Amino acid sequence: IINVLTVHLLYRMSEWGKLLKDKNSETYYRDAEKLKGLMNKNLWNDEKGWFDNLYPDGTKETIWTYHLYDALGTDFLTGTQINKLVSHLREGVFLGKYGLFSIARIDSIHWDLIDADWGGGGQYAGMPGRISRNLYKQGFPEMGWDILNRHMGYMDYFPYFPQNPRTDSPDQDRSSMPLEISAGAGMEAIIFGTFGINIDKEVLIIKPNTHEGLGESALNDFKFRGKSYNIQINKRNFSVFQDGKHLATKPFGESVVITSNK
Repeated sequence: IINVLTVHLLYRMSEWGKLLKDKNSETYYRDAEKLKGLMNKNLWNDEKGWFDNLYPDGTKETIWTYHLYDALGTDFLTGTQINKLVSHLREGVFLGKYGLFSIARIDSIHWDLIDADWGGGGQYAGMPGRISRNLYKQGFPEMGWDILNRHMGYMDYFPYFPQNPRTDSPDQDRSSMPLEISAGAGMEAIIFGTFGINIDKEVLIIKPNTHEGLGESALNDFKFRGKSYNIQINKRNFSVFQDGKHLATKPFGESVVITSNK
């Protein structure tokens, strides 16, 4: 995952460098391309559909960690890699009653009940929201909603999201603490995934996703370039309001596109 995110950062640095007319922009791009090639050649395990760990002595090992799903937040994986990574999000493997196991249950070497948020039996409470948002981005809205819906089950038991709750039961160990940033990751999944908000420089694109069981819902007062937007969802369509005035009602699958001059 460190290599995946490094490639992602190098591509971003190259883009930023072009905007700032930085002479190092091309260097960042070449470094990203080189590392991506080495990573796919030496780390991608096509048979398992996973990126392996490579050690200094040349040995390789598969570690089934949910942290690898941060890769879905990048934009350079192949379609095959994305599909194979997502295929492991199955009940009893990564999926549990309240979200995800930090290490898949099939990983008998690394799975550990005690080290909840890193080693198996639980999760860092920010990861389900982060992974959910990435799944929405990659075109897996039903899986994104499934994980988000599981994670929201904690609200019946906790007054806050703890740092490292168990995944199969609503409890935490004594080392856990409340974390506001965990709830923030869930909010991002709802705003940018469920309600389908996408900001591309000067353009606001709204393309929500509805789900069985979601019912009627609304996101109110989303601010974009000095204007306020409300999004209302029902089972048939969605409506967008700008500063309280009806802007559009469309069926799911279509988008409302708002440029900065509107």
